[in-house]
Order: sequence, then structure tokens, then C-alpha cells
Amino acid sequence: MKKILLALCLAFTLVACHSDDETEPPVIYDETFFVYMPWTGNLTDYLQSNISAIKRSIVKRKGLGTKRVLVFFAKSTTQSALYEIKYSNGECKDDTLKRYTFNDTDYTTVEGLTSILQDVRNVTKTDKYSMLIGCHGSGWLPVGRPMDAPRRAFGATDKYANYQAEISTLAKAVTGAGMSMEFILFDDCYMAGIEIAYELRKATRYFIASTCEIMDVGMPYELCFPPLLAHDYNAVLDAFYEFYNSYSRPYGTLAVIDCKETEATADIMKRINATYTIDAERLEKVQKLDGCNQTIFYDMGSYVENLVNDKEEPLFMEFQSKLIDLVPYYICTKEYISYLHNRAGIVYPINTFSGITNSDATENQYVAEDKLKTSWWLATH
Repeated sequence: MKKILLALCLAFTLVACHSDDETEPPVIYDETFFVYMPWTGNLTDYLQSNISAIKRSIVKRKGLGTKRVLVFFAKSTTQSALYEIKYSNGECKDDTLKRYTFNDTDYTTVEGLTSILQDVRNVTKTDKYSMLIGCHGSGWLPVGRPMDAPRRAFGATDKYANYQAEISTLAKAVTGAGMSMEFILFDDCYMAGIEIAYELRKATRYFIASTCEIMDVGMPYELCFPPLLAHDYNAVLDAFYEFYNSYSRPYGTLAVIDCKETEATADIMKRINATYTIDAERLEKVQKLDGCNQTIFYDMGSYVENLVNDKEEPLFMEFQSKLIDLVPYYICTKEYISYLHNRAGIVYPINTFSGITNSDATENQYVAEDKLKTSWWLATH
């Protein structure tokens, strides 16, 4: 009888211990990915599809592990929400953290955007942050400049110009919130420019964007989001190229820019600009990466090559070496497309590509004066 009781006690003890061992410890999160989608006007459905693609990628990888994903999504000019995408039992659900009612364009100001970023930080408290921005984009151009096109930009369409934000606003908000980014990805048109990378040099290490217009479908997140979580930038570009090379409109460019290299690049460019000027004949040979009647966005590698016009010049060789550090990863299809002046789109060849644009040579009547006020111009002239 004692043997039976001893066996029962031992069995009960083993069961109790086993039950305690099955209690899962809380997840210690090490990084937050913040998806920021302000009001855009005509892209709301496409951006919602982007979120759905992100969720499908999370389901495929069976969760987020030690990562958190928060989303700021604007459904109208006044109503927005901050929510977390959570994975459980094979599906993703939205956990709403805060709702915003904007009486004015609060999130286009440094104070407003800083406040949103601080909300994210207060909720997550992770050591690292990365930011994905989906909206319309017009490169470094100031708010409200006309670029009549159905594009993706940092803010809304021209119809809602009051809801556009300056790149300097983003840079100040990120540093003001005390959450320097591992990367900032712009799923927007014309954003992979040296003027933007230089402006963001204190806000993020890496900057991911397109030199040209991006299709309405934007980033193929179902393919690209898993390598973004892993910071595998080569895999991100491979996935992007795989999607767009076989897409019905096979046009896409994407680059990963190392913002810590922008100051050294500026130093070289200042010395180049003090020595060389480009004439109309050589400027015509520079690779154009937009569809403007008067070009704004030139391929930077091609521009400097034609500016110096001597591949053996030590200053040019120094620039070429630094360009490799500045843009360590880039990809492009054989052509790009622009809808600026044609609804059906106009296709242009890409003969040379360095992954980053420069607007120093632009004489576009809308922005020629504006370029003189950019931080990049002031640092290099």
C-alpha cells in the first residue's frame, strides 16, 4: 500500500513540475518596425493592400519572434489610428493602441510627428527601431511644388498639399523623439536622392527608396517584409527585382543608401564643384531618372562622371570609391516608366545606374531656386 501511495505522489509531482515547465516566458522584444501611412488621398486602398501583404508574410513565417510591428494609418484627413499587428494561432489581428482626431495638419509638423513617434516608443520601449513610410513622394521638392502625376509621395496628392511634410520635418521628429532608425524605407516616388539621404543622416543609418516613380502597388511586402525584418538588404532587393521584373509593368528601381557616408561624400563633392562645371553637351549625356519636361532627378554616378569627364582624375576616382560605400546595394530593371505627362506612361531606358539621384544640374523652373536652399547644396557649394 505504501508503494502504491509513493508511486501516486511521485506521479503527481512529475505532472505538477511538467505543467510549470510549459508556462511560456514573456517575449523580450528587441526591435520595433513602425509602418507610417499618413493621409494620401487616392492611395488608401493600395496602402491597405500593403498592410494585408505584410500580414500574409507574418503568417507565412509563423509570427514575428522578437520583433514588434506598429502601424499608423490615416483613413481620412482627420481620422487616424495607431495599432499593433499581433500574431496568434495562425492569423494576424490588429490591437488598436490609440485613435487620433486631427483638427489640423498636426502630423505634418515637427511637434506633431514627434508626438506620434513618442507614442510608438512609449508603447514598445525596444532598443532598436526601423520605419517604413507609405504615401506619395516628390523627392526633396518642397511642399506644394507641382509635379502632376499619380505618384507615391511623402504626404498627400497636390489636391491635399496641406497634408504633405518636408523631409527636414521627418529628420527633426525622429531625432527629437530620441529613436534614431536602423533604416527608413520610403515606399514613395523619387525619394532615393542624395539631398534626402544627407538630410536624414542623423535620423537613420540606412535609407531605402526608389530613384524613380513606383507603381501604385508599391513594395511587394509579401516577398520583401521577411528580409526587412532580418535587415538582409540584398534579399530585399532580390525580392523587389523578382516581383517587378515579371510584373505586368516591369519597371522598378530600389537602393539602400548608407547615410553615415553622406558627409564624406559631401566633402568630395564640394571639392569637385570647386573645380568643375558641366556644359549643356555633357549634361545631355547624363542618365535621367524622371519624366519631367525639364529634368530634376539625374543619376548621381552618371552626373559626376560627365561633370569631371576624366575617369583617371584622382578626385573622380575618390568619388567612385566613396559611391560604393554610399550605395552598397541597388537594383533596377532595364527601363523605368513615368506617368507625369501621359496617363498611359512613357518608358525610358536605364543605360547606367548608381542607385541615387542628384539635382545639382537641374534648371527646372519650379525648383531651380529651391535646390539652392537644400542642406546638401549648402554643404557642397
